[in-house]
Amino acid sequence: MVTCVKVRAPSSTANLGPGFDVFGLALDAFYDKVEMTKKEHGIKIVSSDNIPVDPQKNTAGLVVKEIEKKIQD
Repeated sequence: MVTCVKVRAPSSTANLGPGFDVFGLALDAFYDKVEMTKKEHGIKIVSSDNIPVDPQKNTAGLVVKEIEKKIQD
């Protein structure tokens, strides 16, 4: 059974020159990192910088909710 999941997603940019809405790049300089560990009970959120910990206000929120569903199965 999986008890810990770590995900790292690069930031991206689009609308590059003549490839408007077609070309995009993944940038290694900035990224979201999420780590989720299954515990007995409760939730602990740790954040660096000024990143919102509310899943509805954080780009990683949807991913975290999906990981949580998979871990609970």
